[in-house]
Amino acid sequence: MVTDPKGKIVSNSTFQKTYFSTVTPNSTGRYDISVFNMDQNNKASVYLFFGNLPFLKDNGEIDLSSFGGLVLGVILFIAGLVSFVIGIILYLKDRNKEKYHGFIPR
Repeated sequence: MVTDPKGKIVSNSTFQKTYFSTVTPNSTGRYDISVFNMDQNNKASVYLFFGNLPFLKDNGEIDLSSFGGLVLGVILFIAGLVSFVIGIILYLKDRNKEKYHGFIPR
């Protein structure tokens, strides 16, 4: 349960196992979160992240248009690194050809 600075409940959800949710604050101030474990036999772990995630919509779904650009950027970065490493390997391999130009050592 999440309450706003006025004490009004902003979000109230019951969940099992993994749960993901977003809350859009309407005003600045102190928001309180309360987590209750209804199953006394099992331990509960809570991991919270507070902040602005630009690739999430208000309902918690992933916005593929902005998230796709991030994935494409990571793929291009990795492809650039691989190309750079291959270029260095080819340069190191071909630099010995200049030393023996026209001469085949036996």
